[in-house]
Amino acid sequence: VPVAAPTAAVPVAAPTTAVPVAASVGVASAAVGDFAVKIRGLPWNATAEDIANFFVGAVSVSAASVLLMRNQQGEAYVRVKDAGEVQQALTKNRQYLEGSKRYVELFQSSGAEMAGAAVRIGQGGGGAEGSVVRLRGLPWSATEPDVRAFFAEGGVEVPLDRDGSGGPVVALPLNRMGKPSGEAFVVFATPSEAERACGRDKARMADRWIDVFRASKGEMQAAMGLSIPGHPGASAGSGAAAEAEAAALAAFSDPLEQEGMPSSVLRLRGLPFHAVASDLVALFSPEVPVLEHLIFLSKDQIGRPNGEAFVLLQQGQVQEALKKDKQEVKGRWVDLFMSSPVELYNRLGVGAASALTLGDAKSKTAVKVKGLPFSCTVKDLRAFFQGLGVASRGVFILVGGANRLEQRPSGEALVLFESEAQALAASSSRDKQMVGDRIVDVIPVCKSEVYVETSKCAPLTQQSQFPTPCLSRSQNTCIRMRGLPTQAGESEVHALFAPLTVIGLYFCKDRFAGSGGAAGGGANTGEAFVEFESAEMARQALAWNREAVEGDRFVELFSCGKVEVTQWIAQATQPQAQATYGGGGMGGGYPGGGASMGGNGRPCHAFNSPQGCYRGEACKFSHLGAAQGYAAGGGAAQGYAGGGGGGYGGGGGYG
Repeated sequence: VPVAAPTAAVPVAAPTTAVPVAASVGVASAAVGDFAVKIRGLPWNATAEDIANFFVGAVSVSAASVLLMRNQQGEAYVRVKDAGEVQQALTKNRQYLEGSKRYVELFQSSGAEMAGAAVRIGQGGGGAEGSVVRLRGLPWSATEPDVRAFFAEGGVEVPLDRDGSGGPVVALPLNRMGKPSGEAFVVFATPSEAERACGRDKARMADRWIDVFRASKGEMQAAMGLSIPGHPGASAGSGAAAEAEAAALAAFSDPLEQEGMPSSVLRLRGLPFHAVASDLVALFSPEVPVLEHLIFLSKDQIGRPNGEAFVLLQQGQVQEALKKDKQEVKGRWVDLFMSSPVELYNRLGVGAASALTLGDAKSKTAVKVKGLPFSCTVKDLRAFFQGLGVASRGVFILVGGANRLEQRPSGEALVLFESEAQALAASSSRDKQMVGDRIVDVIPVCKSEVYVETSKCAPLTQQSQFPTPCLSRSQNTCIRMRGLPTQAGESEVHALFAPLTVIGLYFCKDRFAGSGGAAGGGANTGEAFVEFESAEMARQALAWNREAVEGDRFVELFSCGKVEVTQWIAQATQPQAQATYGGGGMGGGYPGGGASMGGNGRPCHAFNSPQGCYRGEACKFSHLGAAQGYAAGGGAAQGYAGGGGGGYGGGGGYG
C-alpha cells in the first residue's frame, strides 16, 4: 500500500472505523509492508501452532511468524503480509481457540511494536522461541540436580556452565513468601535442544507429573524479577540509576572466575536462626573440609538471620557436599542445592568477594555479639571488653530495617581485636555476660564476616515478593548521619571522620522564617549525607556509628549509595501540593526541599554556592542545587507545627 497513493480500502490518513487512529499502523511501517496483529487473553499453554490454526479460514499464518510473550496477560504477536491481512485477521476478534473456554482479543499492531516486544523478552526481534523451557508442577523439595536428572532420564543434557549473561542455567524462582514456587526455567545450548526437552512434557518427577513447555528468556527474567543482566530479583529502573548499575556491572571483576579460586556455590536453606559458620564446618566434616571464611550466613531486610547460607567450594567437592542434603544442623534438617556467584552477590553484596581477595579475611580476630540492647553504644561495648585489646575503630554496631530511611540497631555488633588470641579470650570470658540488662552471646568469627557486613551495597529492589532484596554491584561510598549537634558544620564532620577523606557533604536544614529563625537562616536538623573518597573509607566510617561526639551524645551512621542519596534529595526537593489532615498538606519532606508535600517553602542555599554547606572542588552533590530541610512551607511554622491552621486540624495540616 504505497503512502503516496493509498487504496480506498485502507486510507492512511483516515483509517477505517474498525481500526482507530491510535491503533493504526504508522506510515513508516506501512511503507515497508510491516504489519502485525496483537493477541491478548491466550491460555498459558497455547503454542505457536495453536495460534496459526486459530487463523485458518481468515488469513494464512505460519508458526514461525508468531511471537509468544508468555506473560500474565496471555499476549502474542503475529506478523502478516499487508494491511488487508490485518483486516482479515481482526475478524477473529473475540473468538475461541480450539479446546479453550476463553475468547481472545485482537488489536492492530505494527512490526516495530512486535520487534520491540521481542527485544523485551530477549529474542532479539526474531520469531523463534529461543532455548528456554519452563517446568511447572515441581515438588516443593525439587533442586537443581533434580531438574538436571529429570531431563537426563529423557536423554536431554542440561549445560553445566552459566549462560551468556552470567545468569544461572537452571533457575528456580520463589514465591512472594520466599518459598519454592513449584516452577523452574532451564536455558539449553540451542533451540533444538530446547525442543527435545519439551518431549519430557507430562513425564514424572518423584510422584508428580510435570508440565514442560517453551518459554522465553524474558519470561524467565520476569519470573526471577530480572531487569538487569546478572541480577535475579533486581530492578534498577531507568535513567541514571540503571546507567550507574550497568557501569558497576561492567567494572566488577568476579574473583570466583580466577584460576584456583573456589568456583562452585552451594546454598543451604532451613538453618536454625542461631546457627553460626562453625556449625556448617561441622556439618560437612570430615568428608568436605570447608573453610570458615568461605561460609556466608544470609539475613533479611531487618538484619535478622533468614535461615539461609552460601558456601564456596572447589568443583571437585560439590558432589560429596550435596550428600549432606536433609541432614540436621542443631535439630533441624536443611536443604542443600547448587547456586551461583550471581545469587551470592545478589544476596550478600560484592563484599563477599573480600573473603577471597583480602589476605586477612580468614583470620579469627573478630567476635560477633548477639542480643545487645538497642540502646547499646560504642562506649558500652568498649567498656564490656575493657582490657582485652579491642582494635582502634574496631567496633561496628549493625543496623537493619526494610525502610532504608528508618533503619535501627539490629541488636548485633562485630568487634575487632588486635590478635586472634585476644579475640578468643574475649569470646570465652564474655560469652553469656550482661550488657546493660541483657545477656549476650559472644561468638568468634573470621574477619571476612566484618568485611561482608560493612561493605554495604544499596538494594536494587524492595519488591515484596523478594524478602531479601537484590543488591547492587557497586559498593556504597556514602553515609547518612543522624543525631549531629545542630551547631555542627563542615569542619566538625571533617574532624569527626579524620583521617578519612570526605569529598561531599549535604546538611538537612529547617529553611524558613518563623520559630525564632530569620528567613534563610534555618538550623540543622541533625542529619547529613557524607560522601567519601572510596568505598573502603565509607566501610571504615561505619565504626563511628553510635560513637560519642559530644559528652554522651552519639551520632548514628547508615550506609547508603550515591544513587540513593541523589534520588532521596531530588524527590524531596520536588514540590507537591497534596493536602492532608484538613487541607494544609504535610510540609517539609525527608531531606527537605521547598515544602515537598504542601505549602510554598523557601529555598535554602544551593549546595555548592558560596553560602552552601560544602564547597570542596570534588563535591559530588553540587548539581542538586537548592534544597531544604524538614521545613514546612507557607505557614511560617517549624517541625510538626501546623502551617497556618496549626497541628493536625485547620488549614495547616501536618507541618
